[in-house]
Amino acid sequence: MLLKMTAWVLPTGILLVVPKCPLCLAAYVMLCTGVALSAPAATRMRWLLIVLGGGALILMAAHRLYCWYRSSHPFKQENQHAEPHCRAR
Repeated sequence: MLLKMTAWVLPTGILLVVPKCPLCLAAYVMLCTGVALSAPAATRMRWLLIVLGGGALILMAAHRLYCWYRSSHPFKQENQHAEPHCRAR
């Protein structure tokens, strides 16, 4: 249960921490790592972080909905062995 809850924290944290300004992202990278980024590279990195974080959240939500659907399906007893990751623990 704890692992399932913490899996949502990383993508949500990425989306919360990504700054609106690409130059601010470049400054944060420079402060933390010492690596300088150009403005176009910082813009691409910002979009990459947004797409990856949002995509991870969408995939986790889709998996959650799929498991919910499988558990409410009338034929769940015969299909339960096929999807062990969706069973309630």
